[in-house]
Amino acid sequence: MKNHQKILQWFDENFHHQNNNISKINTDAEELNRISYYLNQLEIPSKNQEQQFLEIIKKPKKQTTKVISFRPFLKYVAVILVLIIPSAYLLYNKSTTIENHQKKIYSYILPDGSNVILNKTSSLKFKKYQWSFNRSLELKGEAYFKVKKGSTFSVHTKLGTVQVLGTQFNVKQTKHQLTVSCYHGKVAVSNQYSRKILLPGDVFSIKSSESNFKQNNKHTQPSWLSKESIYNNSTLKEVIANISDVYNVDIKITDKHKELLFSGAIPHNNLNIALKSITAPLHLKYRVQNHHVFIYE
Repeated sequence: MKNHQKILQWFDENFHHQNNNISKINTDAEELNRISYYLNQLEIPSKNQEQQFLEIIKKPKKQTTKVISFRPFLKYVAVILVLIIPSAYLLYNKSTTIENHQKKIYSYILPDGSNVILNKTSSLKFKKYQWSFNRSLELKGEAYFKVKKGSTFSVHTKLGTVQVLGTQFNVKQTKHQLTVSCYHGKVAVSNQYSRKILLPGDVFSIKSSESNFKQNNKHTQPSWLSKESIYNNSTLKEVIANISDVYNVDIKITDKHKELLFSGAIPHNNLNIALKSITAPLHLKYRVQNHHVFIYE
């Protein structure tokens, strides 16, 4: 009986052991089947795909550029421009004034090399920083010009405008009269009433709406450059006005003598000789009292 129980026990143990092995084999088989399934889902890359992969690896990385903000600097630039632009505009339009308050003539060289000789109590004004393309100036009084060749050279007065390209000429502006004398080249004189082209030796005068043209001026330069003034049938009123400017004196004459005509030379360095040169040919007399001169019969 005991042997029978032992035999049954041996068969039972052996059966369970085999079942466990079979279960283990089945479990391993399931895992192998699962691995085989996923391996079948993978594809072996082609040569082209391999090449593309290698190119991706070798491709250099893009370099990132650092962006710098200029906004803070723009504020300072704006402030600088606000300060500079008005100053530059004012400088560009600034006028240069040359005045001759001396008792002798004054020579001045313009930016282009042209020469201006200012008579006493005369002045001119021009824009220095525009001169290279705008040779234009304003004149008060009398001046002799030696103009370099170039663009149009303009002299503006209250009574008219003188324009040249390259020449030598004299411009004299008084309160009521403009006189232009040409010594070399060509000169154009114009106002609202007339326009005249002058050649060497021509003298053109404008007085209000009236004009006077003379030829055959034999002088090679204005007489005042030689410290004298030369007149040809000029009214005594005009002569007296010029002498008053030259000597800075007040000269009184009666109305009936103002339209007398005078021709001759008046020196600029001796007032008594100048007065004698004026009054003697016209049979007049003069008297000097302080800074006043009286001319009478």
